[in-house]
Amino acid sequence: MAVLQRRLGFELLGLVGGVFGASFLARSILRHPQRARIAKRAVMTAAVAAPILLYPRKTFAGRAVVVTGGSRGLGLAIARALLKQNASVTLLARDADELDRAKALLHHQVPESANRVFTVHCDVTVCEQLDLALAEARARFGRIDALINNAGSIAVGPFGTLDNEDFKDQVNLHLRAVVESMRLIHPYLHQNGGGHIVNISSVGGLIPMPHMSAYNASKFALGGFSEAVGAELRHEGIFVTTVYPGLMRTGSPIQAIFKGDPAKEYSWFSVSDNLPGLSMSADRAARQILRAAANGQARLVLSLPAKLGNFVHAVFPEIFLTTMSLVTTLLPKGDSKERTTGAESREQLEAEGIHLPTEAISRVAEAQNNQQPANQV
Repeated sequence: MAVLQRRLGFELLGLVGGVFGASFLARSILRHPQRARIAKRAVMTAAVAAPILLYPRKTFAGRAVVVTGGSRGLGLAIARALLKQNASVTLLARDADELDRAKALLHHQVPESANRVFTVHCDVTVCEQLDLALAEARARFGRIDALINNAGSIAVGPFGTLDNEDFKDQVNLHLRAVVESMRLIHPYLHQNGGGHIVNISSVGGLIPMPHMSAYNASKFALGGFSEAVGAELRHEGIFVTTVYPGLMRTGSPIQAIFKGDPAKEYSWFSVSDNLPGLSMSADRAARQILRAAANGQARLVLSLPAKLGNFVHAVFPEIFLTTMSLVTTLLPKGDSKERTTGAESREQLEAEGIHLPTEAISRVAEAQNNQQPANQV
């Protein structure tokens, strides 16, 4: 409670200071127009300095953190950033071999982390496995200070090709598993007197994306749940940060499931996901996520394109949705209901002599973040 009161105090102080400062500058400019340039520079300087002054940089140094879906992609990047901050990390994932590769990769990338990485084979959609995994993590490091719910999957295809199982799988992983993990972690954090929970949603949880309706549905639900519970838990000193990343270069397209015309769906998705300027690196995203979480920030939208998209959707919803409708006419029109992985779709493209312009970038992200097809050793 004391932590929450201090944070609210800082926010109110910043708000009051901003109002008085703006009033003073406005009067000064009206009385002395020649001071407008100086006032503009002062406002810009204050805008940059205020967040730093109000929210000093904190880290997870010395803390024990559990990361679901931590064996590859963004989860692995977050684990890597945590280890560089001198935190202890427990990685949860369904693939035991993938966990072994992740541990070896982290030891190579952060050599001093040998004794601070613990892995547990766990399907987070199975409550009993998740409960045991958290107990093992606590037994290994003596406590749990933070939980990062990152486990996720992506289903891409026209609505007509998605069946009930596609929606069920997405909701189970992105919502139900997070609900259970927060129920299970709550006693640990409450006993500690506070802690942090990070729920990784997506920009697809803020704005609708064509051919990703099942993914959108689950991520919208996750965002609403996460922010609602976050408001409830703050008085206990438990800060819930809901993250809405835009496109990231994590190497994940080869793991996604595609329907309709899988090869063409993979093409547009992979190019968008790896296009410089439109997407951001996994390591940069991880650093921003940890900074926001350590400071108890409630919401974080990552990347400028994601922020712009969220703004336009919120302020001009009809224009945004009309634009998305036009975009849909440019997307593939296949009707296959067969599930095809991104790796299989890429193999099909390469067999046809088609190589995507962002393929080299994708390969680098895959190697950096332990992305390998399930059938590849």
